[in-house]
Amino acid sequence: MPWFVPVLLLAWIAFAAYLTHQMRLRLRAMPHRYLGMDLIWKIFTRRLPPLEQQLYTRHLLRLFSTLILLVVLLFVSLTMHYKQ
Repeated sequence: MPWFVPVLLLAWIAFAAYLTHQMRLRLRAMPHRYLGMDLIWKIFTRRLPPLEQQLYTRHLLRLFSTLILLVVLLFVSLTMHYKQ
């Protein structure tokens, strides 16, 4: 395995941790937030208050879009590495 694969994976994990930390800081600043056991279900069925729903949706979109970017970067870099 080339050296840049673990570097890209660790960089993505660090960036995802940073995004999650920033989201949790924004959640703590909210006066009322939902902490029930069915939080994931409420996120996907859109039954949270609008501000909280927007925050969770934006966070999930950022995480998944960076994950897609990671896959594309790995694909391109590995194909270029093995073509040599």
